[in-house]
Amino acid sequence: MLVIRGVNVYPAEVERVLLADGRTSPHYLIVVDARTAVKDLIVAVEARTGVAAGSRTAAAAGPGHAELLASGLERAVGEQLGEQLGVRARVRVLPEGTLPRTEAGKAVRVVTWASGAAPLPGLGERRH
Repeated sequence: MLVIRGVNVYPAEVERVLLADGRTSPHYLIVVDARTAVKDLIVAVEARTGVAAGSRTAAAAGPGHAELLASGLERAVGEQLGEQLGVRARVRVLPEGTLPRTEAGKAVRVVTWASGAAPLPGLGERRH
């Protein structure tokens, strides 16, 4: 269990929301941003092939189209997480295969970001 801004958040609840959206893969990373006194929640999730970031279909549609698809998916998943968990989460959609896995191929699910560089490139950036 994680405590984010006074709200108990269970990783299984995050997973349930992500799996309910057919555009995301079952690979995700929950980042507890503990760089300040108030912890924030960042959820990095991989898009299914052809859905968003890095897809051939999006690239063929023109420059910036993949980013628009990714930002729309980020917004939609963020809203779902907010409704289901009762706490806001920043969502980052990444291409399949981006998230770290152990040598056995298992995904890393939760990390705490207390200081230094972001656990994944681009997580420190705020998108609007």
